[in-house]
Amino acid sequence: AGDPRRYAVPIPIEKQLFGTLCLVSNRPPEQLAEEQRLVKTAASYLAPVLCNIWRYQTLEQQVAERTAALTALNTVAATVSQSLDLEETMSAALDATLEATGFEVGGIALWDEKEQRLQRMVARGVEPELTAMFVGTPRVGGNREQVLSTGQPLFYDDTTHDPTVNPDIARYGFTISAIIPLAHKGKVLGILSVATRSPRRWTEEEKSLLTAVGHQVAVAVANARLHEETQQLAAFNENIVNSMAEGILIEDAEGYITFVNPMTAELLRYAPEELLGQHWTTIVPAEHQAKVAQELARHLQGVTRRYETALLRKDDHEVPVIVSARPLFDNDHFTGVLFVFTDISERMQAEEALRDAEAKYRTLVEQLPAITYIVEFGEVNRTIYISPQVESLLGFSQAEWLADPDLWVKQLHPDDRERVLSKIRGKDASGKPLDLEYRVLTRDGHVLWFRNQTALVRDETGRIRYSHGVMFDITERKQLEAQLRQAQKMEAIGQLAGGIAHDFNNLLTPIGGFAELLLWKAPEGSQQYEYLRQIKIAADRAAALTGQLRLFTRQAGGERHPIQLNSLVEETRALLERSIPKEITIELRLASELWAVEADPSQISQVLMNLCVNARDAMPDGGTLTLETRNVTLD
Repeated sequence: AGDPRRYAVPIPIEKQLFGTLCLVSNRPPEQLAEEQRLVKTAASYLAPVLCNIWRYQTLEQQVAERTAALTALNTVAATVSQSLDLEETMSAALDATLEATGFEVGGIALWDEKEQRLQRMVARGVEPELTAMFVGTPRVGGNREQVLSTGQPLFYDDTTHDPTVNPDIARYGFTISAIIPLAHKGKVLGILSVATRSPRRWTEEEKSLLTAVGHQVAVAVANARLHEETQQLAAFNENIVNSMAEGILIEDAEGYITFVNPMTAELLRYAPEELLGQHWTTIVPAEHQAKVAQELARHLQGVTRRYETALLRKDDHEVPVIVSARPLFDNDHFTGVLFVFTDISERMQAEEALRDAEAKYRTLVEQLPAITYIVEFGEVNRTIYISPQVESLLGFSQAEWLADPDLWVKQLHPDDRERVLSKIRGKDASGKPLDLEYRVLTRDGHVLWFRNQTALVRDETGRIRYSHGVMFDITERKQLEAQLRQAQKMEAIGQLAGGIAHDFNNLLTPIGGFAELLLWKAPEGSQQYEYLRQIKIAADRAAALTGQLRLFTRQAGGERHPIQLNSLVEETRALLERSIPKEITIELRLASELWAVEADPSQISQVLMNLCVNARDAMPDGGTLTLETRNVTLD
């Protein structure tokens, strides 16, 4: 035998080299050809057997890996489904993920859409400073931003040398790492990150497993968030219900109370637990139960109602309320009624006070010696209220005045109409209140003077909505003003007459004096004497007349002393006969043996003149002016 022969025969499987069959032979050389044939035959038979074995082992390994992945995924799913608390869910999900994948470092951070940052992180095996770097606003262009924006996972086989990884993180010595999006319904809720310092590379199975885990954790986070939001909403709603100023009560289909909020209990003076299980008739007064029963019958038909009734407190005191009632159904099956009670005790008291105040105001307004009114501003301004005084002053009823918007314009005095309407148009355009005097014709044609004053009422936008006005009857004032003007004229005339009387008296004094001196020298009975006597008589008469004028103008006398009124009346008549129309006859009825009175003659004369002038003005068509004196004793 020579040196052993060695054979290396390739074993192909599906046109790919599966392996090499190596043999060593010590057989004689003369058997070489047979030996080579046997080697080739063995290799050809061995190839499919080895292929089947390899395929079985590969499939077995894949099945084992898939089983492990499914087991890990199921473990994660089972773990995260055990709690709806968000913190517990994230912690359990992270622990299950690390245990299933064999990684020793990991963390979960949630994305805050409003703040645009990662926060609320749970971590395992991570240094505190690394945790602080992981949360917060993602670095622009960094891997966290990429995962959040694309929703795709990132896997790193060499963390320490990958340029896309933050070097501050890479220096912690992680060999491989991954960032998995927690995506749910097309929205990234956060990220799951795992890493290890052990030397290894990612397999496709691990990538698939972590991606699936990310989806499972995202569902758990979404459910926990939903539960948390639901709890918050429930707490918020409960807080609203418990803090409402209205009472809330729910009764079942048979009318028994199943829920009350604190305000209902407070309103009815019960403890909440005392009301639960009570029938609605317990809290409704007997006289209101028929009405409430009718409303409940409507609720069975699905009708929502709002009505007023009364509730009965524990102390049997009735509370007026507005009820808003809404029927409750479950799959078209009537289950009860939701009631909302609003206590209207204060409103009813306010309405009663308002009615009392309105009655008092109306009584006050309708007793004023004036016409009050309200005009509503719009496309056409119209009077919506006028006080009853319009009938006593102008002769028109309230209904007539309100029915005819133009009646007021028609009753304006023709001489004042255009002036008044022009003023009103100007005030309306400027938005200023009115203060105007004018004349109005009554139904029977008499003329009355009014002062019209208004106050404007505006809405919240500043637009004029109403004009509240008062029309004061100033007819008597206008008459007094006319009399005052006449008296002032008379005073001016009197002052002029007084001045003339003074100057005239200065002329008469020497005439009468010299005439009297000449009478002493002239022979009595001579023609010269008679002429001088007539001059003296005329001068005396003129002096008496000037005396009367001076007395009338208060330029004579001024001191109180006993006087005879009859003489003063006669002097007054002498003055009046020269100043009053001929159509007026002056008649004197003077008492004989009239007592003297102590007075200022000029003042008494002025009083008589004023009375006579007023009487003259009251008789424009003439008549008889009677001056009478008599003795009167006053108590």
